Amino acid sequence: MAEWVVLTLILLGGWLPGWFALRRYRADLDPLEHHFAALSLGLALTGWLAFLLAELGLFTIQLLAALWILLTITLALISKPHLHSSSSSLRSQRPLRLVELALLVLWLPAALWLFLRPHETIMGGADAGVYVSTAAHIAQHGAILVDDPTLAQIDPALFPAILRPIPNAGIAPAYLFPGFNVADAGAGRIIPDFFHFHPTWQAVAFSLATLSGSSHSALHATLLMPGMWALLGSLAVYLTLRQALDWTHSNVLARVAALLVPMLALAALSLNAIQVWFARYPVTETLTQYLLWSGLWALGGWLAQRRPLWLWGLLAGLSLGLVLLTRIDMLFILAIPLLTVAWQLGRREMRRAYLWFYLPLALLSLNSALHGAFISRPYFTRIVGYVQLMGTRFWPLLLGLVIGLLLVAWLLLRHGKKLWEADLRRPFLGLAIVALLFLAAYAWFLRPVYGALPSYTEWYDGQIIVLTDRENLLRLGWYLSPLGVWLGVAGICLLIWRVDRRTVALLGVGLFFSLLYLWRIQANPHQIYAMRRYVPVTVPFFIVGAAYLLYWLLAPSPGWKSTWQVASRVVGLILALTWLGAIAWSARGFVTQVDYRGLSVQLAQLDEQLPANSVLLFDDRSPVSLGDVLGTPLHYVFGLDVYSLRNPQALDDAALVRTIESWQNSGRSVYWIGAPGWLAGHNFSYTSGEITIGGSALEGSFDHKPHRNIQVNWTLNLNSIEPR
Repeated sequence: MAEWVVLTLILLGGWLPGWFALRRYRADLDPLEHHFAALSLGLALTGWLAFLLAELGLFTIQLLAALWILLTITLALISKPHLHSSSSSLRSQRPLRLVELALLVLWLPAALWLFLRPHETIMGGADAGVYVSTAAHIAQHGAILVDDPTLAQIDPALFPAILRPIPNAGIAPAYLFPGFNVADAGAGRIIPDFFHFHPTWQAVAFSLATLSGSSHSALHATLLMPGMWALLGSLAVYLTLRQALDWTHSNVLARVAALLVPMLALAALSLNAIQVWFARYPVTETLTQYLLWSGLWALGGWLAQRRPLWLWGLLAGLSLGLVLLTRIDMLFILAIPLLTVAWQLGRREMRRAYLWFYLPLALLSLNSALHGAFISRPYFTRIVGYVQLMGTRFWPLLLGLVIGLLLVAWLLLRHGKKLWEADLRRPFLGLAIVALLFLAAYAWFLRPVYGALPSYTEWYDGQIIVLTDRENLLRLGWYLSPLGVWLGVAGICLLIWRVDRRTVALLGVGLFFSLLYLWRIQANPHQIYAMRRYVPVTVPFFIVGAAYLLYWLLAPSPGWKSTWQVASRVVGLILALTWLGAIAWSARGFVTQVDYRGLSVQLAQLDEQLPANSVLLFDDRSPVSLGDVLGTPLHYVFGLDVYSLRNPQALDDAALVRTIESWQNSGRSVYWIGAPGWLAGHNFSYTSGEITIGGSALEGSFDHKPHRNIQVNWTLNLNSIEPR
């Protein structure tokens, strides 16, 4: 099955049950909102079903399809079509909607070209390869947890040589490959790192492509998933900004601005180097962006009391809840239900219908906690330990955040109605704007010079690198452009001043995560990889802020003098064109580069040369070995048994000889990859060959914006061990 057919099936499979659920509410939504809400609702329900199956070890594409059919039929039966026509306000907006549709039709092929050209970073030893290999395992074996029968049968005397210890790891004291933690070597029980909603969706694509395709097409379908999420995430950001603007303005130019400014933001986000890069890179960032902004869009509609209230609540609860199954650092969004409960109780607005938001969010939060405790426990405990360490180091800041959150919740509970009155909130909003401008000026002008001194650490290859957070805002400007950063700051200030029900959640989430990761990026300093922290929230938040400012300039207040209105529109137009051009200029090189193009084909060709039951032994003692880099996909994607001899001092030679002979006696082919000295020393005959695998990749710089492409090659000295 072609990879493009797989994406089409996934999108149609999401849209159809959602369409049945929402078909009676078409009069309350414009067509774009209706179809996007249907798609998001269907994808959320289908994805959660797939995830639960993977947690239970029952995942198959056939069982998922059967449950999807049952869900779709149920929704079709319980939901009746709406017989009424659209509202008069929607009918009056029809000309603008047609123009919008035409512009989106122009945007779509460009976005497909930008996003669906995946980096083939399937190597182990890094997060991307762990996700891809976990997805392949889920697709092939139906479970997140790994039961490795070959590892279970290996002589325990070899464990010190082939497993790398993890200090203070608790439940999983070693790993077979980086990211694949060994909980019980004797039973072959391995626990992949991270939360697993993202690799579960990748497994859906892998499984669909496997039905009528090769391992290469299955891999390519898997690698296309981040691009699909980037496409949907960009639309979710577009709809969030679109909802915040006034399409019903009496002034024609203001209505045109409300149409064009979200399109401008969509173009800016789609062209942005960070968005393009991570649309092609198989990690969780674009899925997180899509879920989070879909949730913020729905939450804005829910808080603004848009009809149907249950839809906006359900979609917000599902989307924000699924974020908690995708990334562990999104736990902070649980502040949202705390504050909304306090707000609604304070305004005496609590209704039974609000349970459509709170119940799914609560269930998914519970699912996330149970997943961390029982499925992803090594990763969960490691992150919790890190958070505890950071809390110990920065406890005054953490205490201040908790006190501030509780204080805001108390104020909303006791004085919710009064706080929304203009004469009371304006001083607080003004102080917030002053504080934000001060922080931005400090981060841009002073912190790079006078901030905390950088620390130094040793990288895997012995290279000494600088770890610094002093330049975080400047480095964001490498990709947003300096103009984009300051337009974003000014627009965010304007959003604060004009905050309403549709934008309050957007502001809270955007400010929190932007301030958090601009303070400390919490990532290794490889550019552009380090910028992944800014994909879910910060980059789209700054773009939305800049676009909101441009809307204010292009649709000035009717109370302004006509001369000032003309000047404002001219300035807005000049800034808009300059901003879009600066973002496109900043993306040079990132748009055209595709890392490791053809690597999956090369690994598939290597797999075809080897017998299906082969065992590969990598003699490579580096911290991240060739066995980790190439062995991880060869093991989990292509089904070969791969082990790295990591510690020669701990190697039991006699045990390894017995193990090799037992594999050969059972009809398995065994290959030694590396210098064959050990084979000759133990009287093994072998046939040698050499294979080179590699591709072009963007440089991994630490202190400058990357711009050079480098050739990365791995040479495998392949020695086929002959039976004695």
